[in-house]
Amino acid sequence: MTITIDRVQTDHSQTTTYDPTARRSASQLLGSLQDAVAAVADTDPDELGSRSPAGCELLRLAALARAAAAGLGRHPGTVVTDAPGVVVVRELVAATRTLAAAIA
Repeated sequence: MTITIDRVQTDHSQTTTYDPTARRSASQLLGSLQDAVAAVADTDPDELGSRSPAGCELLRLAALARAAAAGLGRHPGTVVTDAPGVVVVRELVAATRTLAAAIA
């Protein structure tokens, strides 16, 4: 099992300002992420590895969620870039939770 992660760097010394447009966009993204999580709930994780088209797309969504969370001032955590399907699903769920916490 190989898992590759990248660190997302953010500058926490910057002042975070409230941007209602960014928060609205992040909320829309969160809805899409929640739909994706629901869609993969009954999917065999072996079909969702990072080298499959579906797994690659799920990791892109997770990375987008983490970037949006960072834009809202939350520490985004790490981005998984290569992993088996079960880890891809866990990454999607973790990134979704991170974005939900950033919005809240």
